[in-house]
Amino acid sequence: MKFSVYPLLVIVFLLAFSDLSFGQRGRYSGKFTKKKRYWSVGLSTNTINYFGDIVPKNTLTSFDIEFTRPQIGLFVQRRIFPSVTIRLNAAWGRIAGSDYASSDPEDEETGGYYRYRRNLHFRNTLYELSSVIIYDLIKNPSLSYRRPEKPIPYLLAGLGVFYHNPQAMRPDGFSGTEWVDLRPLKTENQVKPYSPIGLAIPVGLGVRYRVSRKVDVAFEMGYRFTFTDYLDDVSGNYVDPAVFNDDLARALHDRSAETTDMYTGGTRDAEVLGEVIDYVSPIDGKTYRSINGYGMPNNYRGSPDKDVYLVTGFQVSYIFSTTRTPKFR
Repeated sequence: MKFSVYPLLVIVFLLAFSDLSFGQRGRYSGKFTKKKRYWSVGLSTNTINYFGDIVPKNTLTSFDIEFTRPQIGLFVQRRIFPSVTIRLNAAWGRIAGSDYASSDPEDEETGGYYRYRRNLHFRNTLYELSSVIIYDLIKNPSLSYRRPEKPIPYLLAGLGVFYHNPQAMRPDGFSGTEWVDLRPLKTENQVKPYSPIGLAIPVGLGVRYRVSRKVDVAFEMGYRFTFTDYLDDVSGNYVDPAVFNDDLARALHDRSAETTDMYTGGTRDAEVLGEVIDYVSPIDGKTYRSINGYGMPNNYRGSPDKDVYLVTGFQVSYIFSTTRTPKFR
């Protein structure tokens, strides 16, 4: 899923810096001064959806609502200019996906048929820390308690860092089924495990509304464009199964011949799966079983496009009001 966020970032930051200059003028003209800046803290309750290799269709709008998961966050904000706020946000949430549950086995045009046969799944808990610039489309040059009493649309962009750890259900035959960490197993025979720490670019929009002198509520939606293709542990091609020294890594590398989906417990349609073949590896001379077109060197396993996730939800923020101007009688 190729999508350039840089034009959006340029626009948002140009708007922000144009407002910075306005703020500087305002400080000396009396329109906006330091005492009009204020802090706020808040809580967000969100949903999180993932876009990558294990989705119904390979687009930024295709997600399986069955795998929508909750996310919670805490944030602190500083209003610094009439239209500009800086936010520091910490959030926790989980993404997930399943070829069996999300793919249409009759969909050959957009790849659902092939993903159903591939039979991969995952879950991944994301711990995110981000800093964003929020640009209000309606200015507030006044003190905090004189904020506009109408919906305020805004844009946001910034930079985030997250920790992640993709997991999958262990297949039958390995002393019981349980969730196992995929990164250390190197299921695509990587030279070294990919990093559990990744960078993301948050880009989004929202609308905020004042409900009282010290409380705002907001609805916000934003994509996180990451620089990793391993949120789902799927990126490249299959390799020769003989290269794995670990039987569990080999089994998780190719799950096409499994008769059930370990994530949901569903039975897979044998007619859709087609021919099961035996592959004799030239490396060790052993025979490995797989669905035709899967599990062997250079067979397609995933796409090299970077993974993305979408956060949508509501926020409540408490404002530490700026000092009122004294009244003289």
